[in-house]
Amino acid sequence: MQPPNDSSSQRRPRALILVRHGESERNADGIEREADSDSPLTDRGRGQASALARWMTQQFESRAISLRSSPSRRCLETAETVARRLRSAVVVDEDLREPAAKEPTMVASAEEAQAMLDAVTSGGARPPRTPTETHAALVARLRGALDRALGESADTVVLVSHFVTLNVLLRLLIEPDSPRAGMWVRLDNASVTRVEVDGSGGVMLGFVNRVV
Repeated sequence: MQPPNDSSSQRRPRALILVRHGESERNADGIEREADSDSPLTDRGRGQASALARWMTQQFESRAISLRSSPSRRCLETAETVARRLRSAVVVDEDLREPAAKEPTMVASAEEAQAMLDAVTSGGARPPRTPTETHAALVARLRGALDRALGESADTVVLVSHFVTLNVLLRLLIEPDSPRAGMWVRLDNASVTRVEVDGSGGVMLGFVNRVV
């Protein structure tokens, strides 16, 4: 991602807020990734979204804010809960969707999912889920999503998406020229990660995986 030119630098948001959707029905069943489904939030997930909306209101009610979401039901339910509190609208960005995969991976918890990903990254056993989208293709489409987010006129842009998608977005912000595959940060359901972006394209992490 190239630094903005002089005319666009004033339009860069001061903060990007990366939000993972609340707990979905399939998350509650032990499926950490669910690219092949469109399950709704559970009661717990709706409670998480409401808590997130209250926190967002406290943090950003007086600031210009833009909400962008994956088209999945669980993300839209989360984003729309926040939007109602902020009296804002949700922009659906197809490129914020979860990477497609062939078969579901059953895991008991976020910790087990992270352990599985760590094992693969370090050369361990391959998980039963096989991606159908290459890392290069995923990075290319998320560059577009990130460019659109950074082109917003709002002070703050909130991106509601998925574990893998948000991890790649975070890596693109930190390593825009050569984002590496296999770098995973734990992002729990309804967690918030804040990234500060300056006019020259510099970034600073505010916090990662804050559950409010």
